[in-house]
Amino acid sequence: MRKLFAAFIILFASVSVLSKSPEIEDISYSFERQHIFVSFSLKEGFLNQDMVEAINSTKEVTFKYEIELAKKKLLWVDKTILRIVIEKSVQYDNLTRQYEIKIFKDKELSDKKSLTSIDEVISELSTVGSVDLGSTADLSPGENVYYLRAKATLFKEFFLLLFPNDVDTGWKEKNIKTP
Repeated sequence: MRKLFAAFIILFASVSVLSKSPEIEDISYSFERQHIFVSFSLKEGFLNQDMVEAINSTKEVTFKYEIELAKKKLLWVDKTILRIVIEKSVQYDNLTRQYEIKIFKDKELSDKKSLTSIDEVISELSTVGSVDLGSTADLSPGENVYYLRAKATLFKEFFLLLFPNDVDTGWKEKNIKTP
């Protein structure tokens, strides 16, 4: 019995390692009116059939995107200067056959959309566009002093139906040059 259990664990771990995992890509930024605006996309985030089934259920599903501007510190821990959390929740209404998407910026509702196709929903959930991260008035000018980083948390999966595990992208970083 123990050998069968061990074989199951090894098989499950190898399938998890070989499957494509979501990742953040194409982080871009711009400076406007002494504010920094950040955009990025999520790659491989919705290839999992469980993810599509969760979106198509009538239960609300929430996805979280964290964005930070940090300053590099030599011989010390980097300092987070600006931080924002974007949450996108989607709920399918099977009577109207529409998906309602609510977008929250730091727990405050900032936008609401109704979409009709799963492809539109996946496109909306896969991009974070032109988010105002905050004021850059106090930043020092220069290159390789600051960096942006972003992370997405998609949902919790349960290993052996008992142990919760966040499905997330991990942090993706990009050095920036301040004006």
